[in-house]
Amino acid sequence: MVNASMYRYMATIAVFALIYGITTTLARAEEATVDSDTSVKARPGLLRDLREKQKNVINAIRDERKDIKEERKDLRDRTVEMNKGQRDVRAEFRADVHASSTAIRADFKAQMKIATTSDERRSMVDIMKDRLHLFRSEVKDDRKEMRDGFKKDRDELKNERQRIATKHLRLVIRRLTNALEHFTHIMTRIDSRIEKLRALGVDVSATVSASANAHAKVDAAASAIATAQVAIDVAIASETPRDHLSEVRTAVNVATDAIKEAHRAIKNAIKALKETSRPAKDTQHATTTVEDSN
Repeated sequence: MVNASMYRYMATIAVFALIYGITTTLARAEEATVDSDTSVKARPGLLRDLREKQKNVINAIRDERKDIKEERKDLRDRTVEMNKGQRDVRAEFRADVHASSTAIRADFKAQMKIATTSDERRSMVDIMKDRLHLFRSEVKDDRKEMRDGFKKDRDELKNERQRIATKHLRLVIRRLTNALEHFTHIMTRIDSRIEKLRALGVDVSATVSASANAHAKVDAAASAIATAQVAIDVAIASETPRDHLSEVRTAVNVATDAIKEAHRAIKNAIKALKETSRPAKDTQHATTTVEDSN
């Protein structure tokens, strides 16, 4: 029973380690998206509000992640305490059974020594059989009660582990979705800037190409996140979520990689936009200078 408990404990730690690694990667990606956002021109007040909103979301997610980390530590401590308590109770139970059994046999031997006739001895044997039968029945009932209590404690911690794992998995999706929403917002602003440059007669073909690639990567990330959401929902709904760990790991890793690729594509689109904007600035500056001289 102890080995099985330890196996479940280590398996849970493996699940949490996987999720912790994923959320750490996403945290870095989220911080990078805030930096990328500052590279796209917008009204100062609007940009400040958008950056503040994004940082508030990231901070809220970070706080939730901290709470989950504390809950995991508390659960680990409770699991260790429960396992130790159950080992102590089991050892005490075995010692009590052994002591009671020894006392019954010792009493039987003492009674047999003072018996003077065969009838008395046979009577003592029958009494001994009855006492042992009753004793074994009581031990069986007590053992069942003890095991039922152990199972109740383990089930409570199992439900707690599942609740924390579910909370953590939902946090993973929230972080992925938050990054995706932010990417979509940045792409909207990039496209708006492209149209303004196009209206000025600037050649935006390179930027349009980079933007189209970024849009494709963002769409791919959205699809990957939807797939990860399905995998996580299936795991959460299952009575044995650990059986779906492989599917969740694969789906979330694919979604995380897709977010990274989308981020790189957006950075390239921003870079292309900057390079396209320079000639437009020079042209506007030259036009303004000519008009002022006239």
